[in-house]
Amino acid sequence: MFLSRYKDDPTARMICYVRNKQIGLLLVEELNYNIYYATLTEEERKRNITTWRQGLRLNIIIATATLGAGIDYPSVRNIVHIDAPSGIVDYIQETGRAGRDGLYIECITVLLDQWNVS
Repeated sequence: MFLSRYKDDPTARMICYVRNKQIGLLLVEELNYNIYYATLTEEERKRNITTWRQGLRLNIIIATATLGAGIDYPSVRNIVHIDAPSGIVDYIQETGRAGRDGLYIECITVLLDQWNVS
């Protein structure tokens, strides 16, 4: 699925954005990825982002909008939003984490049931 285009690239990474840490913690519980959100201690945030950058615990990190400005990892290939981003500025900021090296990226938004757009 995700990252498949870059399965032979050990530097490829994915960020899965969530609107709040509760949704993120549910995903962490189910998927066992690292998470990044504002109320983690500075040490926990640093450890989780370093682990993700180094690819030591899968190549995916779950994050709130806290993981935005200041993150400059060149090989982010996929951005997934679980639920709509808070606004267009957040969307631009978050998707802007990907493709900094000019290679192909994919950005996907998964809307939750309450959006029912049928």
